[in-house]
Amino acid sequence: MGLTGQAFRLTVEDVRIDVSGPWMYFWEPIVQEGLAQLGMACRITGDGGAAPSPYMLHKSLEHIRSVIAAGSAVIAWGLFTAGFGVIYGYDDEQRLLYAEDARKKGAIPYESLGRGASDGLFIVSITEELKQIKADYRTSTKKALQMAIRHAYRERTFVGYTSGIAGYGRWRDAFAQGCADALGNACCVQLTADARRHGAIFLQRLSSRFTVIDPRVADLAEEASVCMSETACLLQQLGELFPFPHGGNPLDASYAVQAVGLLDAAKRREEQAYERFGCIIACLS
Repeated sequence: MGLTGQAFRLTVEDVRIDVSGPWMYFWEPIVQEGLAQLGMACRITGDGGAAPSPYMLHKSLEHIRSVIAAGSAVIAWGLFTAGFGVIYGYDDEQRLLYAEDARKKGAIPYESLGRGASDGLFIVSITEELKQIKADYRTSTKKALQMAIRHAYRERTFVGYTSGIAGYGRWRDAFAQGCADALGNACCVQLTADARRHGAIFLQRLSSRFTVIDPRVADLAEEASVCMSETACLLQQLGELFPFPHGGNPLDASYAVQAVGLLDAAKRREEQAYERFGCIIACLS
């Protein structure tokens, strides 16, 4: 979560903070960059944005067959639910794919691929290990923190959505204006709090690894870890007000006031973490 930058991502839908927010970013470059951080190259078919054309469906099935025939599996979007899962088998005679995600395990007709709970086709497979990248922890750490800062302040996403630190402002606006969606808000809270917890752990481990190598980096990483852990705690408090999946009542004015305060505090603590990121990057350069 840390090396890929996923621990520090935030994207929200601008008006209602609906469930689509966390998934709304340009998957192909982010997935490729994240996997490279883990020392892996990948092959991608589809963009996740629309139901597949006959050509794209054919291309995706060829991709799936080749990977599974080689003894591996593929990651795919929207199999039984709007999320990622794994396709691990196929049957050309029955025209079925065998797959599993967080919701269920079962068979999917070829023609239903990319037309599930959320229309969109996106297939990823690991093609090779990039050992020279995987071995250089110092470089990959610097890259991860650069990715986090880029996302926080400069990354563009789809129209109607906001990414990074500015996303906190859109989120608080939805509460202030009384239009936050119960399920979407609860989903975003849960996912973001979980991500920041992973971020804090990543930074704590970074601090431990640099204690002897570079004490200044270790101290900055420890400070950033505290900031990120406090961000996670603030978001956890928000989650207690609006538990997933039923989401509580985000339209209640008294809850909305509390939510705005928690989001503002989370934003401040996260920004303080990113200030430390910049200092760490300077030390590692």
